[in-house]
Amino acid sequence: MEAHSLVSLEKMQRRIDLDRLVPGWAELHHGSKNPLNWNRLLNKFSDEKVQELCGSDVALYLAFLRWSSKFFLAVSAVNVLVLYLYLFGENDSKKIADNNHYAT
Repeated sequence: MEAHSLVSLEKMQRRIDLDRLVPGWAELHHGSKNPLNWNRLLNKFSDEKVQELCGSDVALYLAFLRWSSKFFLAVSAVNVLVLYLYLFGENDSKKIADNNHYAT
């Protein structure tokens, strides 16, 4: 029972430290049911504050999440562009074959 209370005290101390370092994080975290809310919350924390609060491994992991979310956003934007070209491009193969000047 004593170990359980020690864990809850450590958790409470982390929340107090987090409130001190990043004011307003709890309202942002619990304020809306937006599925992309984690991304706004992730960008609100600086690496130095996270490293001070939780250690270097957590700071490195959150930096990885931050940069991978930006990378996959860029990949998704490129895929949307390719999909747009595929859906609304010329798809009449006979017309394309007639206008192909490079085939001869």
